[in-house]
Amino acid sequence: MLMMRLMLISDVASYAERGDRMGRLASLASLAEQAADETRALSPHKLLRWIERKGERLIDNVLPQRRYEELAAQLHKEEGDPAS
Repeated sequence: MLMMRLMLISDVASYAERGDRMGRLASLASLAEQAADETRALSPHKLLRWIERKGERLIDNVLPQRRYEELAAQLHKEEGDPAS
């Protein structure tokens, strides 16, 4: 489940890369691969430790909580807009 979430983040970053002028989101496109390479084990505990030690920081550097909340609010607002 943890790796699936990392893969989702990687996929979203790959897709967003096209509209990402600063190239910041593109740095997350290899997040799942990086986690797999650095943990080198099918251990959820090792993967969770990697996420806590490195993954969260990588994500937060690209998409800080405040920016995430702004984007989420915008998406939820558009979701309720009949014109979208």
